[in-house]
Amino acid sequence: MRIPRSITILTTVLVLVLILAAAYVVNRPTRSLIAEAEIGLSTITPNADGETDATLIRYRIRREATVSIFFEDGAGDRYTFRKDQIRPPGRYEVLFSGIVEGFVREGESIQGEVLERLLPDGEYTWVIEAVDRASGRTDQASGTLNVEGGDPALPDLWEFTISPEVFTPNQDGLNDRTWINVYVSKPATLLVYLLSEEGEQIFVPEVQETDAPGEAGRHSFEYDGGVDLGRDPPSNGTYTVRVEASDDEGQRVSRSGQLTIANGGIPLYVANLDYIFEQAGNQFPWSMAGGYSL
Repeated sequence: MRIPRSITILTTVLVLVLILAAAYVVNRPTRSLIAEAEIGLSTITPNADGETDATLIRYRIRREATVSIFFEDGAGDRYTFRKDQIRPPGRYEVLFSGIVEGFVREGESIQGEVLERLLPDGEYTWVIEAVDRASGRTDQASGTLNVEGGDPALPDLWEFTISPEVFTPNQDGLNDRTWINVYVSKPATLLVYLLSEEGEQIFVPEVQETDAPGEAGRHSFEYDGGVDLGRDPPSNGTYTVRVEASDDEGQRVSRSGQLTIANGGIPLYVANLDYIFEQAGNQFPWSMAGGYSL
């Protein structure tokens, strides 16, 4: 008796399905991606007093994964500590001092951009989330962390001015330098630099006039393009001026503005005198001392 062709095809398909299913069962990961996860202290007091300011987060993953670490409060709001970090299999540990990615709470009035900020006091669920790079499967481990006694004040930048916004570092006596003035609301380390389109950072030194470096209050930064030290100034163009304030807890706030450099490099007073002398038809006498007598 001849077996119908349809039954043969159906049998073949069923056999292939069984083989593929068996292969999946044999080869699929049978163990969780996160092998271990824990934190050292369940309560931290991030106030920079040197006691219980931070806790150690430890975890181990069995396969290559993209790892994120975040915290969730009782309202379900998420605060990110690490995001989408590619990690090969192994053990990892990182110190957490309460600092997460910057955020602004509803109703707050902050002058600068918050780059990093302390978690507000409260109880949080910490979560380590790993996504398997091969299969795309997600695994999580979690626990509880309490934050107490943190300093909630940000090193906000209440004032930020650049004057003049166009300066010509050529020692001609006009707009040869620019002043960057900052007012920071609490004691903080201030960093001021120019940022070129190529990403080069040019740092600007602070000039002590009123408040000492690191204190709350008004601070001034003077920039001459390096000409006073005999250096060539940066190329003419428009630069981003950025100021960053960092407090002892690790919170960071920044503000940015624009500064244009023009006519840099050549002391223009020499060129101007040559031009004046030429336009005057040589009527200004040349002094015996080797210069123009005006």
